[in-house]
Amino acid sequence: MAEQASLDVDDQKEGGTNQINPLNAVKNNNLRLSGSVYIFAQHSGTVLHTAMGDIVSFKGKALDVPGGSKKQAAHLIQWRFHGGQNQTFYLHPTNDGYFMIECLCSGLFLDIEGGSMNDGAKIIQWAKHGGNNQQFRIDAVGNGLYRIVAKHSTKALDVNGGSMNDDAVLIQHGFHGGNNQLFRILSSP
Repeated sequence: MAEQASLDVDDQKEGGTNQINPLNAVKNNNLRLSGSVYIFAQHSGTVLHTAMGDIVSFKGKALDVPGGSKKQAAHLIQWRFHGGQNQTFYLHPTNDGYFMIECLCSGLFLDIEGGSMNDGAKIIQWAKHGGNNQQFRIDAVGNGLYRIVAKHSTKALDVNGGSMNDDAVLIQHGFHGGNNQLFRILSSP
């Protein structure tokens, strides 16, 4: 079983530029998040480190609400990083160690479509209702990487088929440890 990260979240919405500020506490698996975050798909990116192992930049694809849609049921995808509001998310802690993930562009929340328990169910944005299909556990798996697990199904977020393409759909799938199920979470300015 992977070591679970200790996540401290300051639940504030702050504006800023599109530059990435790496999280300093990743080395200790104590991820301190303040404000908003970007979530990058590991399989599609390149990481640059300092000699001390700190992340200085990440080039790759980020979770994305297509076109900045404000509509319920819009499917989440991966897209090359540009730092827009449709790639920026807020993590809201629940009382039992899970998080609700809000899309900055719409104010809607990540949701497993229809509360499905099946592999392949799409990740969508939906109005906040607080159900278990809108709650996610964020587990450290080492090297600054995290898996994001739906509470209701215990399945991991997954870039469908390990696609490297822009527009690849995010789904839930049983955890197999592939890079398409691992993510970097970096604070946004």
